[in-house]
Amino acid sequence: MTREDPMDEIVRLTRGLDHWRDWSIEEHRRPYGEVVSPGDMLFLLTEDGPEELEAIHTTHPERDTGRHWLSRIDPKTVRPSDARTVLKMLREWYSHVASDIRAFQDQAQPAETQIYSDYLGRFRTDVGFDLMSEGNAIRGLALKALENGAIKTRRDWDTLNELRVDISQTILSTDEMARVSDLMDGYEARQ
Repeated sequence: MTREDPMDEIVRLTRGLDHWRDWSIEEHRRPYGEVVSPGDMLFLLTEDGPEELEAIHTTHPERDTGRHWLSRIDPKTVRPSDARTVLKMLREWYSHVASDIRAFQDQAQPAETQIYSDYLGRFRTDVGFDLMSEGNAIRGLALKALENGAIKTRRDWDTLNELRVDISQTILSTDEMARVSDLMDGYEARQ
């Protein structure tokens, strides 16, 4: 892998992240109109509206974009390990969004399901790849842990814990999640 490859992938995935963010804001503003501030929008888009994020987004809403964070990475000086970390985080984000979309579509009325189906088609056309296909990073992490019979790092445990606490997750089957939970308990016992 050349030094440019991770950056090209970061750029590609970040473009999709921004597309999703812009569409989510547009969808949430639709019933409220343009009077919703970036801070209020953040609260609507996040379950708890974390105070520290709200403070950042209220005063600097541009910092919520992938474009902003991408502008802070110098491709000539970024360490490959840092680029891989950013890529892993972006792929995890895609996994969570894909899981959220699947869960919503399973519970939504046909008209609401169609809104997401239309968006996924628009995403594919505008961004050039399929959002749902990119959403396999967390499943891959879980399957690797199951294959190895252990969770090896705190970061992996934290990532998989997000699935354990999300009762609507669709990334793993009930059986797979139960086995991953056992591995998580084993990891905790070793700490």
